[in-house]
Amino acid sequence: MRANKYLYIVPLDSYNSVIFNGVNKEFIKIDKDKIDSCLQILQTPDSFMNSHKSIIEYFKTLEFIVDNDSDERAVLKDIRNRFIRSKEYKTTIVPTYECNYNCWYCIQKHEPVKIDNEKIRLIIKHIKKYIIENNIDFYVLSWFGGEPLTQPEIIDWISSELFSFCNANGVDYSAGITTNGALLNDENIKMLARNKVHYYQIAIDGDEKVHNLNKHDNHSDNSFALILNNIVELLKLNQKAEVVLRLNYTLATLKSSNLLNDICEYIPIEDRCRIKVDLQKVWQIKEEKVKIEELRTLQEKLVDAGFELCTEHVFSMCYVEKEHYNMFFYNGGVEKCDKRPIDKLRGYINTNGDIVWKEKPIFQEYDLFDKNCICSDCLYYPLCYCGCPIVREDRINENNKVTCGHCSDYSIFENRIQDYCWRVLNNSKILKEEKAV
Repeated sequence: MRANKYLYIVPLDSYNSVIFNGVNKEFIKIDKDKIDSCLQILQTPDSFMNSHKSIIEYFKTLEFIVDNDSDERAVLKDIRNRFIRSKEYKTTIVPTYECNYNCWYCIQKHEPVKIDNEKIRLIIKHIKKYIIENNIDFYVLSWFGGEPLTQPEIIDWISSELFSFCNANGVDYSAGITTNGALLNDENIKMLARNKVHYYQIAIDGDEKVHNLNKHDNHSDNSFALILNNIVELLKLNQKAEVVLRLNYTLATLKSSNLLNDICEYIPIEDRCRIKVDLQKVWQIKEEKVKIEELRTLQEKLVDAGFELCTEHVFSMCYVEKEHYNMFFYNGGVEKCDKRPIDKLRGYINTNGDIVWKEKPIFQEYDLFDKNCICSDCLYYPLCYCGCPIVREDRINENNKVTCGHCSDYSIFENRIQDYCWRVLNNSKILKEEKAV
């Protein structure tokens, strides 16, 4: 037996550290004074089998300890291949770049434009054809913008067509929307529910004052109240709704003394258990500037108030990597991600319903476990997955080799492990309370 190659020992607070398994994301919190003893066991587990058998067996269940002939790299490669090759077709449709807000951190140039009827018909034709030709088992439709709910009639048209098609052909169907939430009136909520749109990602930008300084328009002088009240109405009208409240934070947001009280003023306690809060820094803030103590404090407050913390996206491969994924834009363009400018989209749908690539996205051609990728033998691969696949296209050097996006500085992953572990540990309070009841 031996230790898993992808184990990380990270301080958690003044008294505890964690042993973290990068492959399966299992971890244990342990007193710092006991770390050296644990490391001795991990380094030579066979020599402790008689004296510490229960610990050895526990470490084996967490896959901290593996057999000598285990190949963790092969496991990671298999996980990646299954993720990429799954028979799920996920599409994101951007019907417009129009938006009722103008957030300072948004990378888009908002324009009052929308997709025309001919392009809608081509998108529908393509998706139906693609599902049949590729024997797709599961279709996922995502709405993005701009603000997609500025075009509810387009969402209704495309969604109803594709849901009916999937239902008739025995293809599992699900749908979600990323929205600022301001236009979630009763009519739109019912339309979305009718079209099986049950997943919602809705963002707020801080406490009430800070948020309203950022998100404002001619229709409401308090967008914070409007959005959160709309979420409550959504939960009432759609019992299947899954809401991720994305809290876009800056360093000042983490220190706000009003944030939690402002949120709880509008979200009744009985609704909070149906909302996952995803704490995401705005991209302009450097990750290493975020103090884990402040992030942890906010996490604890949110859980104590009745919310659950989102853990899914701290360590995950990007869905853009999937073989069966495409993004369709209002101008008829096709891409793999919205990071590329609207005037530089590389694909389009022809009259037969097929995607034609004027310039083929190259990230899909690279095997991250090939010798030409620095990630191949990197011990931090399962914490990074070689980073953003679109950005990765710009990290290919003159020797056709993928280079490291972290410039071989991996200190950032300590913060991410701490963030993830505290989310899980704080969420465990909810499970303990449920068992107590």
